[in-house]
Amino acid sequence: MIYGMYSPFTVIGTTLVFLFGVILTFAFSVGLYVFFAYVLTRIGRKFGVGSFLQFLVPIYNIILLCDCAKIERWVTLGIVLPIIPGFRGAGLLGSAAAIASLAANVYLWGKLAERLGKNFWLWGIITPLFCLLPAIVLAFDNSAPSVYANNAGENQGTRYIDL
Repeated sequence: MIYGMYSPFTVIGTTLVFLFGVILTFAFSVGLYVFFAYVLTRIGRKFGVGSFLQFLVPIYNIILLCDCAKIERWVTLGIVLPIIPGFRGAGLLGSAAAIASLAANVYLWGKLAERLGKNFWLWGIITPLFCLLPAIVLAFDNSAPSVYANNAGENQGTRYIDL
């Protein structure tokens, strides 16, 4: 029997290799996300904010970081603006959303670093540019929140979702 150019064993083997690649990519992606949630949890612990399960929730983890930095939670909207359907693309709105997201990221990470006694501009700029690798340094170094950094506007009534 002639099956064409490919034998059934070649097609099955190629399919299995493809499925293995998909499963491996998915497992790597989930592992990377869980690791990053752990890094954010370590940062949150320094400020007494959130738990590991709370930092696993996709947009809520940015809200928790805003609480750590003692900045308005509306900054989260600026960070996630490029993923909102109306703001994606290469048009004027897409470019404005990307610039707003970069500015919000610089502000968030700069304020977090400032509260940990580090330079606002240095850490604010290098964290978004180096794919959040400096966040790992912030999470695992010995820095602690400064008593004098950004105590104004402290919100004592913040409630968190119990997970």
